[in-house]
Amino acid sequence: MKIDLSKLKQSFIDAFVMEFAPDIIRGFLLGILEPVKPEHVKEAIDKWETNLWKFVPDNIRNNAMVFAKKYGKYAYLINVKLVLLWLKTDRPDLYEAIVKHERGVEWLKECIENIKKSIFV
Repeated sequence: MKIDLSKLKQSFIDAFVMEFAPDIIRGFLLGILEPVKPEHVKEAIDKWETNLWKFVPDNIRNNAMVFAKKYGKYAYLINVKLVLLWLKTDRPDLYEAIVKHERGVEWLKECIENIKKSIFV
């Protein structure tokens, strides 16, 4: 029986990326959100500003684009429940601002989809 090393290598890479891609994206997200305050989130929800990608600093945007080009097929791993879990743990102030707003979770979902469309093209 002949083993196809290229398929084995790709399977290993896929497993590795599926394990660590969310953590990498979490790091990007935390970097982007560092200066954000709850009042900024509330204002964005009230104005229904869901194109947050335009506010991402160029250096983070460029790194995200490189990552997305290589691993874009894993974009489906990122969803509103996962991002809320991260925020609850890492930025409880922003988590509270989102979940306490009547349209906050809906807004976050649209933000995530817009960012996916922007980088996972």
